[in-house]
Amino acid sequence: MATKVRTCGYNHCRCEDKEIPTGTEVLVSNRYYHDECAKICFNIREMKKQYFDNISNTVVQGVLGKVINNIVFDKNVSSEYFLYAIKYSIQYKIKINSPYGLHYLIDNNKIKESYNKEKAREVTRQMDINILCNPMNDLTFTRKEKEKSQIENMF
Repeated sequence: MATKVRTCGYNHCRCEDKEIPTGTEVLVSNRYYHDECAKICFNIREMKKQYFDNISNTVVQGVLGKVINNIVFDKNVSSEYFLYAIKYSIQYKIKINSPYGLHYLIDNNKIKESYNKEKAREVTRQMDINILCNPMNDLTFTRKEKEKSQIENMF
């Protein structure tokens, strides 16, 4: 019996092979995605939602989508970083007058530094979790006996 071959349903899929290996696909509303493509898709949806909810709800959706796609796919900015930058600008009340202002947001040095610090914290948290989850049984201790001095050898 032949296995079913699935192709990625994401229009902007940049993976080498559009075919998804069995067992690694992500199902989202009747479409299958690569894991990376699903993350990018979710991040872009969240960016649009954050923009409409917190920055401006009168912006034209097509313009906002075009700007976000330009930044993520043409300028090769990580969708994870871009989402962080939008949330940072909302939290610290950085004014964005139009979707085109998002281009300046990704070049903000304060946001870049904050993102790098957050990623470093996340890595250390993950390392701490790995240390706590691994049992101590893997460690072996050995004891070296002291060499006896010449006087002790006489007795």
